[in-house]
Amino acid sequence: MVDSMVKTIEETRRLAPKVPVDTASFLTMAFYLGELREVLSQLNTKRDLTKSSAESLNGMKRLKTALDDLKKLTKDHTECSRLFLIFDTDKLVGDLQRMVQEVGHDLNLMPVLSIMSSLPTDVANRLTDLRGRMRVATFDSEPEVAELSLALEDGVTKNSKKVATALVERVLKFLEMPSSQSDVLKEEVQRDLLVAEKEERWMDVDKLTELKTLVSLASISSEVPITQTFSRLALRLREEQGMAVPDSFKCAMTGEVMRDPVKLVETGETYNRNAIENFFAKGKRACPKTGKHLKSAELVCNVEVRKAIEESYDELNRKTLDEAARIVRDDMEQRAADAAAAAEARAAALAAGGEAAEAILAEEAAKAEEERKKEEEKKAAAKKKKKGPEPPPKEEPKAASGGEREEEAVEAMQQLSSQDKKYAAQLAESGAVVPLVRLVTERGVGAVREGAVTVLRNIASLGEAEATAIADAGGIPPVVHLITHDTADVTAGIQLVLELSRFPALRQAVTDAMGVVEMIKLLNWHLEDDVGGLLEAVLHTYWRDDPYVAIQMASVGMFKPLVVLLEPESDMETRMMMADGVMTWGVNKAHRVSLVQCGVLPPLVSLLNDGPPEGKAAAARAIEHLSHTDMNRMALAKAGVIPALVKALARGSAEVKNAAQATLANLAMDDQDLDALDEDGTAVRLITMLRAGPATNRDYAVRTLECMAKESKSMRAAVMEDDGAVTAIFEVLQESASHFAAGSLRSSALLLLGHLCQEHNAAEMMAAPPEVVKTLATLLARPLPGEEREAIVIVLGTMAGNKQMRPLVRIEEQVFTLMQKFLNLNPGSSTGTSGPGSSNPASSARLQEAIMSGLSKLADPDDMEAQQIVARLGVIPLAVHYLKMGPDVMRIPSAVLLGNLSHSTPKLVDQTSLDRRLGKAMTWKLNFSRSNSRASAASTGSGSAASPGLMGTDKLRSCKVHGGKCSLESTFCLVEGDIVPILLELVRRSENRVAEVCLASVASLLADEGDHERAADLLVKLDTIEAAAGVVGRTKELTKWAVYILEKVFAIKKYRAPKYSQPAVTALGRFMTTATGQGRKTAAETLMRLNILPKGSFDL
Repeated sequence: MVDSMVKTIEETRRLAPKVPVDTASFLTMAFYLGELREVLSQLNTKRDLTKSSAESLNGMKRLKTALDDLKKLTKDHTECSRLFLIFDTDKLVGDLQRMVQEVGHDLNLMPVLSIMSSLPTDVANRLTDLRGRMRVATFDSEPEVAELSLALEDGVTKNSKKVATALVERVLKFLEMPSSQSDVLKEEVQRDLLVAEKEERWMDVDKLTELKTLVSLASISSEVPITQTFSRLALRLREEQGMAVPDSFKCAMTGEVMRDPVKLVETGETYNRNAIENFFAKGKRACPKTGKHLKSAELVCNVEVRKAIEESYDELNRKTLDEAARIVRDDMEQRAADAAAAAEARAAALAAGGEAAEAILAEEAAKAEEERKKEEEKKAAAKKKKKGPEPPPKEEPKAASGGEREEEAVEAMQQLSSQDKKYAAQLAESGAVVPLVRLVTERGVGAVREGAVTVLRNIASLGEAEATAIADAGGIPPVVHLITHDTADVTAGIQLVLELSRFPALRQAVTDAMGVVEMIKLLNWHLEDDVGGLLEAVLHTYWRDDPYVAIQMASVGMFKPLVVLLEPESDMETRMMMADGVMTWGVNKAHRVSLVQCGVLPPLVSLLNDGPPEGKAAAARAIEHLSHTDMNRMALAKAGVIPALVKALARGSAEVKNAAQATLANLAMDDQDLDALDEDGTAVRLITMLRAGPATNRDYAVRTLECMAKESKSMRAAVMEDDGAVTAIFEVLQESASHFAAGSLRSSALLLLGHLCQEHNAAEMMAAPPEVVKTLATLLARPLPGEEREAIVIVLGTMAGNKQMRPLVRIEEQVFTLMQKFLNLNPGSSTGTSGPGSSNPASSARLQEAIMSGLSKLADPDDMEAQQIVARLGVIPLAVHYLKMGPDVMRIPSAVLLGNLSHSTPKLVDQTSLDRRLGKAMTWKLNFSRSNSRASAASTGSGSAASPGLMGTDKLRSCKVHGGKCSLESTFCLVEGDIVPILLELVRRSENRVAEVCLASVASLLADEGDHERAADLLVKLDTIEAAAGVVGRTKELTKWAVYILEKVFAIKKYRAPKYSQPAVTALGRFMTTATGQGRKTAAETLMRLNILPKGSFDL
């Protein structure tokens, strides 16, 4: 069955190019079938698998039926009326699309899972890819066909002779048919109509009937008028030989020779068609010659007169050609004789010596010097730098050498050989080739030379014998010279080379004459015009034989041959050469983009997947080269490069792995490619390389992972879940930090660590040895870009969230100092500004956010010493400022920092001899009393030595909540700083994350496990119960802290009274209906304290 399907595919592919309309769609279908044929050929070797079950057999039968239907569709459309194909193009293309998709669908339904496991990996992958592409394949009508179809649909409804004629003429022009074949269209439509009626396809019958009417209405002459323009030589010859024009050839109405003689049926008189039709169009109905009234104006072609006129012209033409050939032969012989005589005279003069000999030598030396100067001028002009490539200087034509008779002869030969091939054959037989080649060789007058080239082209088009005769006469070198050095139009010369290049033996002669090299150079100057198109057509025959020609064409930006030779149909050596050509000639961004647009990616991916080791390496290098251009990256991902690269990472050679890593790193820079990178298992391969690969691969892995981790949560999770990945990144950072030249790698490692800190388990995973912390502190002191500093601060802050790592971070005192520097908060500075209003261009908003977040983690409630360092840095006033009027991203770490300090306040107050313990380390303090706390921190001048109350040991009042002296900076108190109202206001009106950290900070006042009644008194006065009740159920975190505060407050009996508890009861009751777990339990316990729920209700 597989053999039968392969034969069906071959037959369909053979028929596809013969479909005359929408051929491109059928060729695309043939391409799909070609790929399917290769897969089926491989599948044919697994006959035992394909016959292993009834399901397999049924799947193969469905596929065979779909392929048979596709073959029938193609065959029917090769035999169908061309006019009907244009008219019904939408249905044609729709049927083709449906059937191709059905083949893909049937491939998808085949039980190939059991088969694919036993197939080679590349074949299985190709089958999977082919199924997917064919299932979604789309086809569209060619634009010109679609336009013609719409015009025909409109035209068949108008019943207009004028419209019908115009439409049929358009169709004939599109199909490249002469007007004389309009009847052929009618016959095709009539034939299809009979078949449709016989097969009872009534919808098609209606359409064909309309088309038949349209064609019948069209008025297009079936006879082509006789056209003849006589050359000067022909006119002179006719006059000299007395060849008069018979009267029977002349129209009785105009007196001119008839071009389309027609006979008036009623009278038998003959007139020129145009003249008699114009006569009748004026309403006249009498015979122009006899005056007799006519009953009928029917006209028929006068075949006898027409034939006689054509024979007369043919006789004159042949005589003209004979005369022209005689002229050029005689002139050639005369020139040869003159040249021989001149040479003999020169030799005699030189032999005789004397003044005559000296004069000859002097004249020859002067000519040689003149030629040398011209050549030097050409070389100098070529070296000048110009904006774009320009043709080399053209040679000026030499003086005429053939006279007017020679020019007349060439004109006549050119005219007649272009008119009809039989005249070109006559010239070839008459021996005109040799003198014509001599005219081209001697480079005479431009018009003569161009005419001679055109005649030679017409002769070469006759066949191999005539083309070989031109080559044997020495015609190839002069025509190559003409193409590349002539001042006139080179089209005729290129067309002659095109005709000669049809034959393998002559292609070698063109190559030997440097014709290929010169044409490629010329192509560089004509990429956008018709000459370029002709040159491509000529060179097409050469790069098929010699792949090196494709490489040379790529050097001028013509990449299509290179791409074609990369296809799997080429031999492996050629494919590898072309892959290397991508590296060689994709020298700039424009060329790399052009290569991708020309379709270079699919064959490169195929070579990377299926080629030998050397081929894989060449393909990997080429793909990496193309990935350096950002405009190519999305195309690379869509072309299936990523799976191939990931596979290469697993099993490729070191060179392939390096190139694959570099390409993936480039692709990861494009956000649109990240999903594709994630889906194809890139993370696993990269992490493997990161942990165990050689140095180069580790570098690429870090760069790629950084680009991907920036946007991809799944990539970050994959790295964090791997045991050794973070440690390996630290190692790369250590290595790159010691080499200043490795800045790019260091940056990637730092940024990657910063991205990983976004994960929930980052603090745990960022455990590192002391030397890594020291390296980070050292790097922070360097003049690094802002994003690297930001990453360092984020990593250090994340480390500070780990209890084991926090002392290592704190011990690096320069970390705190540098953070203070970047925030530009140096109270002791006499030159810098201080306070939250200061600005530092080097500190971006994101860096400040990272610093504040890091400090909030360092100032952990369990680390009093770190809190004192943060306090001495003057960060607290800044935190207060940002809490009051900063953006949300700064309010969050500020609230966390203040909350951490608030947790420590009771412990600090309980300590004795606080001022003595702080000792000299406490050189200044701040008093955030209610009288001045509402003022802007920027206007308080925190840190100014002249500010009152900042230095010394002024007696301070006791805190209303903690009872001790809480206003020292190192024992910052939410109460004495008057921050609680601000926090509660932010809880009410801010977005969830800000509200959560603010409410957590408020809850810190109730953290004392002992007596917290004074804190509850303050919070109740500040309407905290209503604020907490208002956020119950908003988010899990807000609900947790709200219930915690309410539970703590309602633990005090006096606040269980309804006037205090009613808002909370309502909120908690509503929350209880949806809550689960610990939140619901806490809410229930709170309601039980209020006697709203009976004891033990939660257990029920």
